[in-house]
Amino acid sequence: MLTTNDLSKKEQRELRRWFTKIDEDTIELKIKGKGIINVVLIILALIPSLYYDFIKPSSSELFWNEIHISFNPNVYFEQQYRNVVSKNNPNMTIWNETKEEYINNLWQWREGLGWNKWDGYLNLAWYVILLGIIFWPTKRRVRFDRKRGIIYTYINKKFYLMEVNKLARPLPECFINTGGGIVFWLPPFKNTTPFLKHFPLGSMVFVSDYSMYLFELGSRVFLIPNAYKKSRAPILKKSLVDFMNPNIAPQRLSQIVNTLEAPKGLKEHLYSFLFGWIDEGLYTRNLPKQERLENMITGYFKENAPQIRVLPSYRMAYENEVHKFWGAPFLVIVNQEQNRKEGFIKVPCPDLYEYPKVSMHRPTNMPDPEWGNVKGKEV
Repeated sequence: MLTTNDLSKKEQRELRRWFTKIDEDTIELKIKGKGIINVVLIILALIPSLYYDFIKPSSSELFWNEIHISFNPNVYFEQQYRNVVSKNNPNMTIWNETKEEYINNLWQWREGLGWNKWDGYLNLAWYVILLGIIFWPTKRRVRFDRKRGIIYTYINKKFYLMEVNKLARPLPECFINTGGGIVFWLPPFKNTTPFLKHFPLGSMVFVSDYSMYLFELGSRVFLIPNAYKKSRAPILKKSLVDFMNPNIAPQRLSQIVNTLEAPKGLKEHLYSFLFGWIDEGLYTRNLPKQERLENMITGYFKENAPQIRVLPSYRMAYENEVHKFWGAPFLVIVNQEQNRKEGFIKVPCPDLYEYPKVSMHRPTNMPDPEWGNVKGKEV
């Protein structure tokens, strides 16, 4: 558990795995959200494919035959001819066909396969697509600037920034602990398109690594009691809230900053080398250079900030909002009027860095949706 006194070795390793220090007042969150997808793909798709295509003799022979038929049929036909050549006449088959006749027949046979002659290409395409998904890099990183009270990122040539002091609800409500990870969204919010109206676009961030999704699997798939409470997602959430809090105890802030300055140990380097790609692909895309980011921040405060008095909130859809056929948006925008009706009138929120007693987030995948989301159940 995080305290104002000390950090365990495990917590220090976690902070270094999640964050990079930019300066004394800015940290960068390395997005990790592909781990669960990659683990499922490796177990259900990659390992069985490798076994049948490269290890099991009968099926691996078929695999390589299909590769040769598609990519280099002449080599395949020559190999086949050597298997049926007559011992008495090297230019004849055991069926008294000439080599030319036999190979011509194989060409006709290949043409008669129709689409099957492309099986070799499809075999390799399967691995290219599978490995492409597994090794594809995750989204760009997100920066947390406590001095200016902003959270920002740059994704798909678009700049997103949240001013913490324009939130009507507490900052912890911005980071949703789902058990398997942390979800948050940076404005401007948008989740309506003709084909993807249920999915937040652009700036939704999902952070999850093995210390979170493995316990999610343990809770949901293997039904291990209270496995979700061992997830490190609440620790990540509390670290973000504490770092952005200007009233944080200096000792706590120095612990975070000093931990990020410390070099990684051998165990951390070894894990990153062996398993890091599972959680984040081959790498996490870097943000633009600092000078360019500063120009974007300056442009935001000059053009956009004066027009924004209060930011809307967001939450996960409730069960009664899920349509029988169309489902529901993953995240629902909560506008200023709705916030005011629920008592969140002042901006910034008077208890900006305090966990709420009642959270608007109710993750249906957790037996206790309050865990990591309300006061008294922070971690």
